[in-house]
Amino acid sequence: LIGHDMAMLNLGAWEITAGAAKYSAFIIEGGAVWGPVTDKTVPFIQRYKERWEKPPEAHTTFGFYDAVYMYKKAVERAVEAGEEDPFSSKTLIPYLEKFDKDDPYKGTTGFRAFTQPGAERVHELVWGDEYVRNLPVQWMGPASEDGMVIFWPPEVKTGEFTLPPWINTDKW
Repeated sequence: LIGHDMAMLNLGAWEITAGAAKYSAFIIEGGAVWGPVTDKTVPFIQRYKERWEKPPEAHTTFGFYDAVYMYKKAVERAVEAGEEDPFSSKTLIPYLEKFDKDDPYKGTTGFRAFTQPGAERVHELVWGDEYVRNLPVQWMGPASEDGMVIFWPPEVKTGEFTLPPWINTDKW
């Protein structure tokens, strides 16, 4: 059983816990810090590391980065359509709504789409196998050595889930 563990999302968790974070498993939106979720993931991580000398923070950086580029694409679409004020929220909302299941935005953590007018909850991020999803990860070493592994699903996995040696599985 794993869930969101904000303390473990901190890229300094390994150092803060003096390595006691080893084997800690949790979920991370997209898991992008540690693997090639889309063809945009690794180039973004590399550029970020070059600029900031550390990997991007997992719980905010990827979603924010993708949101900025979704906004940019919506503005470009509004300009292409000849909209008078492509930066107006009244103009942009319909263009942002076009990022739906039929026309998602490919970001660093997967395809991003929004629920549409008429849905129970409008303008929420669509989650699922083809879209952004939470991926299970596990600390196995320091962040400076890409010390987390994604252990599921197979198409983006970067390592195996490992039980700590103090768990005796002989009696299972």
